[in-house]
Amino acid sequence: MLKLSHKLLNFSRIEKINGKLIYVSPGVFNPKISLSSVFLAKNLEVREGDYVLDLGCGTGIQAVFAAEKARKVVATDVNPLAVKCTWINALINGVAGKVEVRLGDLFEPVKGEVFDLIIFNPPYLPVNPQGDLDRAWAAGANLELLKRFLAEVASHMHRESLLEVVFSTLSNLNWFLKGLRRAGLKPSIAKVKRLPFEKLVLIKARPRF
Repeated sequence: MLKLSHKLLNFSRIEKINGKLIYVSPGVFNPKISLSSVFLAKNLEVREGDYVLDLGCGTGIQAVFAAEKARKVVATDVNPLAVKCTWINALINGVAGKVEVRLGDLFEPVKGEVFDLIIFNPPYLPVNPQGDLDRAWAAGANLELLKRFLAEVASHMHRESLLEVVFSTLSNLNWFLKGLRRAGLKPSIAKVKRLPFEKLVLIKARPRF
């Protein structure tokens, strides 16, 4: 369904999201299709002066909204088209001076860095990706990408850091929550959005130490 929707919308377009104009280029996940990106953007908890990581930035929607309060936002994605799209959206929305976009897989572009806030709208479907666009929703048949995320996330957080993740009941929510606890975090469900075939869950987590 996601792949078909993106094939039908495989052209450059501008979406209006929460009052901001977001450019979507072909080959980049459209945040209007699954609504998870919009749900997360509406509920971001960004403090003045935060150093923020937007992991898997896609169009850069989270980076654009976070940059309103953040000191700086580092936005990363494995898809080169998403990196370019995020940079364009930072320019369009007047926050290019606060947003740095880096190409790479998960935490690879930010080795050794620690953030006040980490934002992640992860791929959570248990299927193997067939290309860069698929990586926006396909986490691997055994959720390999999420396992790698859980193994690394705590090392990029300090005592007062916050992690904000949107997840879906189409995947294994309980497994993911347990994984966050095993990683040394204390997760809580902050908000739920009910859709016809799933529930989107906003998870907030802080280190236990």
